[in-house]
Amino acid sequence: MIAEAIRSIEEMARRSRTISIDVCDEVEGGKVFVTEGGETKTFDRRLPKKRDEVDSVDDFVDYANSVGMSESGMVMVGYQAVCATADANVRRNWFKLKLCTSKRWDRIIALASEPLKMDPAGARRWLRLKMPGTGTGDMVKALSKVDFDRRGSSSSRSEHGRESLGKSVEAQVQQIEEIPEHFTARVPIWNTPGATHFVVDVDITVHIDPQNERIEFHVSEDSLSRAVFVAREQLRGELRSHLPETPIVLGTFDHE
Repeated sequence: MIAEAIRSIEEMARRSRTISIDVCDEVEGGKVFVTEGGETKTFDRRLPKKRDEVDSVDDFVDYANSVGMSESGMVMVGYQAVCATADANVRRNWFKLKLCTSKRWDRIIALASEPLKMDPAGARRWLRLKMPGTGTGDMVKALSKVDFDRRGSSSSRSEHGRESLGKSVEAQVQQIEEIPEHFTARVPIWNTPGATHFVVDVDITVHIDPQNERIEFHVSEDSLSRAVFVAREQLRGELRSHLPETPIVLGTFDHE
């Protein structure tokens, strides 16, 4: 009986302890502080992270305004997405706008790894049908005048549009003066709603292959990198006009 009474008193004493719970969201992920009997223990709050995605630049701005973006928020403009958080210190909740590249930009990118090689008629069709609205009309007209010709010759030389095939035969491009060694295409990088008007100038190098009667278009990787940087700066400038109090930088958001 005495032992049972002691156990009952101990249970009553345990139940009478005061337990306090404090929650702190000022640190990454949040913390929970549990105090019992004068002893405090700390636990991770482990709240679920919120991940939202919008469909257009206008939606991105509206969402940013709805969550109260301010000086504590952060927007990061990348090549494939624009990400943001209302609190850059905690970064538990963030939202993003996915940036999808345009078909015309994809075709320009392909030229860096595999130059386009076509006869003049094919090159004209490529510019007219695959790259419309890129300001390449003059190049299309020039290509329409191109005519490959072979003639007897004892010369030996190699220059734009003329390449020696031996001591007795030379391939020559008629109307060579019409073909520039470079031309510029104005290309939209993205087709995401609200971002289609961000266009960049891309320098395309022209190589004429008389022996195979081909026109080649080449693009350097450096020119593509410069173009992407220009487009991201354009997008950042527009976002700054809508979110003047929020820091907006170029970069990739480490949100994991």
